[in-house]
Amino acid sequence: MRNDVNTIYLTAVSAADISTVSKEISGLLPGTTVTTASSLASEVTGSVASAEKLVNDLGRWLSVLVLIAAFAVVCLLTMAAVARRVREFGTLKAIGWRSRRIVAQVLGESMALGVVGAAAGVGLGLAGWRARRSSPRSRRSCPRWSAGTAAPRPARRPAPESR
Repeated sequence: MRNDVNTIYLTAVSAADISTVSKEISGLLPGTTVTTASSLASEVTGSVASAEKLVNDLGRWLSVLVLIAAFAVVCLLTMAAVARRVREFGTLKAIGWRSRRIVAQVLGESMALGVVGAAAGVGLGLAGWRARRSSPRSRRSCPRWSAGTAAPRPARRPAPESR
């Protein structure tokens, strides 16, 4: 049977017979892989767990990258705003403001904008999350998974050779 057969499907009369039958097949055909429903289920469960871990890790790193990009954009916009207001800062220095006070003014404005932006982002994020969660369509498109059974298909007979 070597190099002629690559898959054999068997049906057991009782679930209690499966381990006995798989041990007998492993003994009769050494070097073969015997897959039962329980071993297949454990492999699939392991694959799902590793895929879930991969998705969680990917999401974590993507969120870090997005935060870094957002910080860079905010820095660039603040520098552009300061460059546009050079005349204003010159006027403030001319009327007696110290450089420290001007820097504090710019930092205070940036902090205020950051707090308002963060509050708006959190509010919009929560609103979107609640809308998605309460939508009946989202419940249909993401069904809860449950364990099921899969029965092997019967072996197909080879097509008769035409003469």
